[in-house]
Amino acid sequence: MLSIITAFGCKYDCRGCIHWNISKVCYPTTFWQNPSWQKALAMNVGTEPFSVSGGGDPMNAFNDNVDFWHYLEALCQVSNLEYDVHTSYDEIFKLVKKEKKVEATVRLWHPDVNMRKNDKMTIFEFEHLRKVVFHLRNQYVSIPEIGNVETRFAYVVDDKATIDGLERLEKEIPERCKLSYRELVPCGEVKPPKPDVDEFARSVSERRAGAIYVEQKDYNKYLWPDGTIKTKFLS
Repeated sequence: MLSIITAFGCKYDCRGCIHWNISKVCYPTTFWQNPSWQKALAMNVGTEPFSVSGGGDPMNAFNDNVDFWHYLEALCQVSNLEYDVHTSYDEIFKLVKKEKKVEATVRLWHPDVNMRKNDKMTIFEFEHLRKVVFHLRNQYVSIPEIGNVETRFAYVVDDKATIDGLERLEKEIPERCKLSYRELVPCGEVKPPKPDVDEFARSVSERRAGAIYVEQKDYNKYLWPDGTIKTKFLS
């Protein structure tokens, strides 16, 4: 699966997040307008669903970046594609109207500042949204009300994880939702979990139907804001 790495920032400061690596480079939020980035997307997206994820959170400053989402929706319409959104912003669930379609009231900003007096509120529709992958910031975060949108909860298992905490997540996440634990990519002060916690996380499919443990090799392509394709989360 191709994963688009955005550069929209984030209101959270989770340890080891890819945002802190991207922010050092200071990619512009208009990265997607670069012809080389658009060419890289077209050459690598294929015919399968793709994902939209961090740097930071793709839902951050949504109103300011709504043109990016219009671009993706247009691409999906022409190419008959769907996408997943990886986010830690539970606001996305508050906007759910029905499965595969999320409606948000957003303000469309005219590129010419002199024309912004003509702004109007409009409805943005995530018509080609396949599912939301909701990233849990820690093992004790509250589980949001998710509406009818297809949802997978994801938790990166690090040195703060405990077996008790993981058991709590498995009980509190609704049965109709999927759950995945994700392999940690060591970064800065963030360290891997203790061996017993790691073993417990890797065996999640034995305790919960549809649950999986995701290793980094399971995602094989990342499209970065500079238009480069990488095969590792951090490289």
